[in-house]
Amino acid sequence: MKICYIWIEKYRNLENFSLNLSSTTKFNFDSEKNLLTSESCRKLPLDFFGQRIDEVTGLIGKNGSGKSNALSLICNALKNSKSGLNAHFLIITEEDGIQTCHYSFKKNLSQPSANFSIEIIEYVGEVKELKVIYFSNVFNKSRNYFGREVSDISVKNGIFENRVRPAKSDFEKQMILINSRLFRKIDIDLPHKIRFTQKRLSKFSLSSRYSGNSASILVSLESLKDLFRNRLREINGRNRFFHLVRLSYFEYILSLRINADEYSLFLSNAVDFMQGNSNDQKTEEISENLIRFISESFPSSSLICYEKKSSRESEFDLEVIRRQIDFLLKIQENFSSIDIDYSTEGFRNRSEVTFEIAYSQKSKGLIQEFVSLFGESIGMNIDWSGISSGHLAYLNLFSSIYDELKNVRQRSLLLCIDEGDLYLHPFWQVEFFSKLLSVLPEMFRGEIQIVLTSHSPFLLSDLPNQCITILDQHIQGGTMNGIALDEQTFGGNLYDLYAKPFFLGDQKMSKFAYEKIARYLELVEATSGSVKGNPDDISHLIGDEVIRFKLQRLFGND
Repeated sequence: MKICYIWIEKYRNLENFSLNLSSTTKFNFDSEKNLLTSESCRKLPLDFFGQRIDEVTGLIGKNGSGKSNALSLICNALKNSKSGLNAHFLIITEEDGIQTCHYSFKKNLSQPSANFSIEIIEYVGEVKELKVIYFSNVFNKSRNYFGREVSDISVKNGIFENRVRPAKSDFEKQMILINSRLFRKIDIDLPHKIRFTQKRLSKFSLSSRYSGNSASILVSLESLKDLFRNRLREINGRNRFFHLVRLSYFEYILSLRINADEYSLFLSNAVDFMQGNSNDQKTEEISENLIRFISESFPSSSLICYEKKSSRESEFDLEVIRRQIDFLLKIQENFSSIDIDYSTEGFRNRSEVTFEIAYSQKSKGLIQEFVSLFGESIGMNIDWSGISSGHLAYLNLFSSIYDELKNVRQRSLLLCIDEGDLYLHPFWQVEFFSKLLSVLPEMFRGEIQIVLTSHSPFLLSDLPNQCITILDQHIQGGTMNGIALDEQTFGGNLYDLYAKPFFLGDQKMSKFAYEKIARYLELVEATSGSVKGNPDDISHLIGDEVIRFKLQRLFGND
């Protein structure tokens, strides 16, 4: 199944908006006549984009033209129309060569008609046979709320609930991809180091559900933390790492939202434990005792926890807790042969402590187990050290898609990517689309449709005209099909592609340079051409050989 066309009366800044997503047929809906029309295009060669990739559409336009809103509309219309849309709209799909118009109109508007053969049915609220995935690199304070049926895998979109095993972090997804056979196909450098950052030790906090004897408990907790803080200043990087991880886990366990009776007993035992650990004991002893206490005192029965901002109940995975405890008891032994670099940045109690571990055959198994067991739930920020934002953007995109597609059961996939080439070096922008096409069929065995937004002329150069939609709110319907462009985009000249589809017009250089050269010409005109030797002469700085040569000839500086 593929999505061919969407029209909507109004959505955010889009009004009477038409969006064509088919390369073989262009549709238009006249809302005044309530009429659908179509125009056929010459078909692309078979498997033009590769095996099982049926359609690719590039959405191009100025900032503010509605590209991101168009992607959001696609997701809401296909999977969340009942709560995400409040306007007349229709969707045209195609499956096994049969086109269907799904319409959702209010009572005052009748069923649409068409001047071509198409099945017209009332929309049931979602296209069930289709998996929809949305990914965005764009920073946006407002989240998209697509509902559960759309997989929003945008970076840092995951919400970590207060549970023992959190959802996969972006970093864990990246590690899984790096250790897969697909990573070679993406052909980017393997990161060499992993950075663990422990932010400054904050005040202990207990679950807000239980406040009976919290004051005395917090005093004991802070005393224990002060003891750690003072001792850790004198401890080397390796052991400091182990002790901080254990202390963070202890704090994390105390913050869990288990039922009241079990929680009260556990806290009471925690106070007794903390009072029994004194300044006479070695730091390593106290560190191990923290974990042993959890092992012996944490309830072993089926527990009930309350998720953050919710009254829903769910069970802890006690097996995961056991594995976490075992890992922390053996952490010093397991990491004994691995180098851990240590550094601190900041001032006194506001400093951040950073540990770096080489990512190698020796360490990667342990690091992967650590990340899988704890994620970022115990106060350690985990990321790659020494890689560029572009390198990280690549890892984010491909690892997020790879992780999401593992358990997909639908036969068809619609992948919406908002500014996927954002942050990439121009060389990587050149390769981005080609890499995406090469790995997607390896990740998903069904039919694939891709919709991308971009500011890059490199993407335009990869797409034939019929695969391009230009967004411009000054055009009727808010869009223009790429087939209306004068030039062919596929394999086209990058400057020409920038000039017209990206609305640069006749602009041939940056604004500052243009204005500087214009002022230079005004100077020459004001001085009757006598600027030779003048300190304001900039003709020798001009990069365009033709402009530089003409100016130097004109003013006698050749």
